[in-house]
Amino acid sequence: MWTIKSDERLELYDEEENEVIAILLWDERFLNWKLYYRYTGGSGYAYLDSMEGFGKLDIEAVEMAAVENIIDYCKEKANLWEGRAEDMEAMM
Repeated sequence: MWTIKSDERLELYDEEENEVIAILLWDERFLNWKLYYRYTGGSGYAYLDSMEGFGKLDIEAVEMAAVENIIDYCKEKANLWEGRAEDMEAMM
């Protein structure tokens, strides 16, 4: 569930894990939203993407697009690790 922390910060909260897993920050300099995603097993956030084409008030649309970006990112990482696991199995 997304929570509006201020007019320039939105947070995606995972109720099962009881933590914030993603943050959208409004960048006044570039006039776009920046998406940050929580490190796996880490305590910080990594920059994931610039959400181009959304205004400061396009909150619902940017939230949905951010979730799609996070899903794509996770799929990409899963495919990468699956490929590495298969390579390691082939070596054994």
